[in-house]
Amino acid sequence: CPKLGIQPFVKSMCDAEGIAFKPYLSTQLSTAFDLYMAILNGVCLCVQKTLGREGPNWRMLNCCPACQYRLDGEEELDVRMLACMDGNNSLRRVE
Repeated sequence: CPKLGIQPFVKSMCDAEGIAFKPYLSTQLSTAFDLYMAILNGVCLCVQKTLGREGPNWRMLNCCPACQYRLDGEEELDVRMLACMDGNNSLRRVE
């Protein structure tokens, strides 16, 4: 992921628009971006709360990986689950 500072980004935007760079434009862009991120985060939190997905352990309480899901009366498999434990260099069997 390339990193880009605010001032060079604002300078390139000014150059693209054909206007002169002013130092206050960097501050304005930084403030506008911070406000955008705050609004986006607030909307995401409201949506999660409305869907009932609040709480620090919601994902752990509601996860159901397909490899661990079992039905009553289902026959046992020789290998119950295949998992990668070392950065996808090899596949290990978990009994």
